[in-house]
Amino acid sequence: MLPKIKANIQEIFPSLQGEGLFAGQPQIFLRFSGCNLACSYCDTDISPTEKCRVHQDAFGQKYAELLNPLSVPDTARIIGEYAWFSNTVALTGGEPLLQVEFLRELLPVLKKKNKQILLETNGTLAEQYNILAPWLDIVSMDIKLPDAGGQPEPWPVHKHFLAQISKKTRCYIKVIIDEQVTANDLKQIAELLTGRKPLILFLQPEAKKLQAGKLRLKELVQVQTKLKRLLPGHDIRIMPQLHKLWGIL
Repeated sequence: MLPKIKANIQEIFPSLQGEGLFAGQPQIFLRFSGCNLACSYCDTDISPTEKCRVHQDAFGQKYAELLNPLSVPDTARIIGEYAWFSNTVALTGGEPLLQVEFLRELLPVLKKKNKQILLETNGTLAEQYNILAPWLDIVSMDIKLPDAGGQPEPWPVHKHFLAQISKKTRCYIKVIIDEQVTANDLKQIAELLTGRKPLILFLQPEAKKLQAGKLRLKELVQVQTKLKRLLPGHDIRIMPQLHKLWGIL
């Protein structure tokens, strides 16, 4: 391990996964600072922080603070202290792939300890993904609808990213849905995923608009029904962010 390679990490904590395929399962979360997009609905402050919070539990009340940036050995040691809670490490952010040099040193260390690695990504940094792919077990990729992520046409970028993911790697897709989703958005999603092995697509209602009543279940089911027609054979599910409902990290 190279102690000189460091990264700005916002927090490290044990919690229940609140999104996607493994919702409800215990995982160890490594939340990085920084992102290459600026999504209008982003609810996480991913600005670089002076200190990293190391939580004792999922409720955020008890934590220690370590000076950023953290080294690879220190990060591996902290993750090892959560072995009692879970064997899965979720890389989240922000965008973890911006920390590719750091992760290239950290992930082999975690794999030697038999950790399962889940990457949560915005699906735009294919070259960085390829560097880390040998150590990744699961990819949770977000589809960014036009303008939401600061990219008016994200489809070619997402297509290139998806093409890099090996058939041996478990992958599921999340797309944030709000009241402005269009028929063309759904068509583009279908074209992006058509021809790929059947996968699970999670329709995740935007949390603030769901809570404000701007999104109703009836409207979400209509989106789900249209996508099922466009993507026969794919498993399409509606799932809100459960950790927000539970009030945990």
